[in-house]
Amino acid sequence: MEPLLAKLHVLDYVGAFCKPNDIDPFHKFYFTIPSDQPSEQLHHFGALFAWLSTLLGKPFDVPSEFDDPNATAANIVQQCKVLGVSLEQGPNKVKQAYGDVVLSILDTLTSKALAKRNFKPEAPSFPNDNTIEEADVDDEAEVTIDAFDDEVDSDEEAGRPSRMSRGAMALAAVSPEDWEKEVARVTPLLKTAPAGMTKDWRVHLAEIRGGVAQLAAIAPQVQSQLSAMVGAVGAQLEKIATRERALNKQVTAQRDAHRTLATDLATARERYDASSGTVVALTDELAQLNRELDETKARMDTVGSAMTDSQPVKTIKTALQRLQSEIKDMELRMGVIQSTLR
Repeated sequence: MEPLLAKLHVLDYVGAFCKPNDIDPFHKFYFTIPSDQPSEQLHHFGALFAWLSTLLGKPFDVPSEFDDPNATAANIVQQCKVLGVSLEQGPNKVKQAYGDVVLSILDTLTSKALAKRNFKPEAPSFPNDNTIEEADVDDEAEVTIDAFDDEVDSDEEAGRPSRMSRGAMALAAVSPEDWEKEVARVTPLLKTAPAGMTKDWRVHLAEIRGGVAQLAAIAPQVQSQLSAMVGAVGAQLEKIATRERALNKQVTAQRDAHRTLATDLATARERYDASSGTVVALTDELAQLNRELDETKARMDTVGSAMTDSQPVKTIKTALQRLQSEIKDMELRMGVIQSTLR
């Protein structure tokens, strides 16, 4: 998870992803262990996956926290196929929003995003210099050393022991009596006692016995007070029980009436449910009758319009007029013929 977070920081996910989505930066164990809020963890994983997919040029809708986890996992697996990310596990591991599969998906996407930005991590370079630098010594230091050697030589020539002579035993200049006095003075100061062990067990035993004696002294008084308190509490409980029984007797009739009303209400509800079913059936039947009535009205309108059509009547009237004209002509001809024949 730490290399993944490093890659995300290179991509500036805090400023480009966390702040716009009002999400706190992830810690190094966020996608490695289950969270107390699985839906929120899956939402954060889906949002980060969508952001990385968008960076790779493949936009992906951010799943909502209230979406179906199975659908969200299936969409993520489908998008992984589009992005060319191979998965060894199915959507069930993706739905958990933690574990190796989730880390592998995010690590692959971050690596692809960095490669798209032409980001190449460089290894740290260290100077390959095996030479040992010697300390610079000035002339004054050499003069000081020479002067010190001269001082040692002068001490040896004078018969005094050299302070820098090798193998020489250091001799104390303090007398044994003074040394013993100093040891006797310092020894008590060097003694330390652990915390909580400053008292002897006898002192603790005496304190315990004193406490027991005090408890024995106040026990009768406390016992009498507790007995009086128990008696008072018992009396109050008895009063409460008596009052409860009296109230139960007073509300017996109301309780029975309430039970009767509750039974009547249940019966009325059953009748209402049955009536509701009947009403629904009758409503369906009425709708069917209305449809049949509409169809009958439509047929009647069609027949009525056909009956009220005056075109056939006009045709008959025209034919009658033509027949009357022809009859008149025939009568005229017959009259002419009769006149001629006479």
